[in-house]
Amino acid sequence: NILTNLDEAVEEGLLDKKDGLYHFSHDRIQEAAYNMIKFLDRRHFHFKYGMALVPLLNGQKGDSNLLTAVNQLNLAGPESVQEKSQNITVADLNLQAGKQAMEMSDFSAAYAYFDNGISFLRKKHWDEHYALSLELFDLAAGCSLTNGDFVSLKLLSGQVIARGRSYEDKLNVLYFVTCSLASSFKLPESIEKGLDVLSQLGVELELGGSGTSEGVEVCVEGTKDLLSTYTYDELLNTRRMTDSTMIMAMKFLSTLMIGLAQTSSATQVAQQIIQLSLTHGMSHVSPLGFVQLGSYSQAWRYQWGIQLRETSSFVTGQIRVQRKCW
Repeated sequence: NILTNLDEAVEEGLLDKKDGLYHFSHDRIQEAAYNMIKFLDRRHFHFKYGMALVPLLNGQKGDSNLLTAVNQLNLAGPESVQEKSQNITVADLNLQAGKQAMEMSDFSAAYAYFDNGISFLRKKHWDEHYALSLELFDLAAGCSLTNGDFVSLKLLSGQVIARGRSYEDKLNVLYFVTCSLASSFKLPESIEKGLDVLSQLGVELELGGSGTSEGVEVCVEGTKDLLSTYTYDELLNTRRMTDSTMIMAMKFLSTLMIGLAQTSSATQVAQQIIQLSLTHGMSHVSPLGFVQLGSYSQAWRYQWGIQLRETSSFVTGQIRVQRKCW
């Protein structure tokens, strides 16, 4: 009976049939048919279709069914959920879809998925599903920063700062907030917040004394003495930084470096980056320290400054090779 009705619709010009498959002959016809369905029924059908696709997901990257399923579930909305466990299922699926969108550099779509995922979380989700909640809010905040949506960033980061169980769990959003202040031409506030976080991580910086030419000279001399105990091969083969706390410290130092780029105080930040790199391993921020200090060093010791910048190029190349293996 269904096929008979579909064939009649084909004869009326409402549907087209090709290779045994039916589809609407025009978008407006599809839209009219869709709008004829009652609102609550539409939401029910969207949720039913989305959940029917869930068992077909293979868990592999790039699964085309994932976005199809999640889009259907999001059209249905949280009000269509019938069982408590489905809230977490849909929230987690939105998390996966958002990550897939980020891999395609579509941060607007990624934010929408994370935001939808958050909307499916139930009350007390911070207590009952902490890890999922933290990741959704973290990634949504990161996308907000990338999209220049500082209002959403403030709201999301406020939730993580208020509900995070440890200072380490709050570091990502604190970093996003620091970056947003810098992007909003609030450099003094960004620098102050960055220094405060670094202090909490055990990295103390006193920028006032190194702003003079004498301070820069002392900083350069100290770093030169430190590096003199290492060969090029030893620098290139320095282990990868794995301490998550130090990795975050390096990210905050990179933000400080950008904020202080036009000041001589940047030499002390560069020195700290190099010291942490030699102590805890190289990260993607490490070359920034070598380049910055190398640029200043050329003003006093031309040859050594060039060597330091060349070291940065070697370290950068080595990190790229290592990241392919990580």
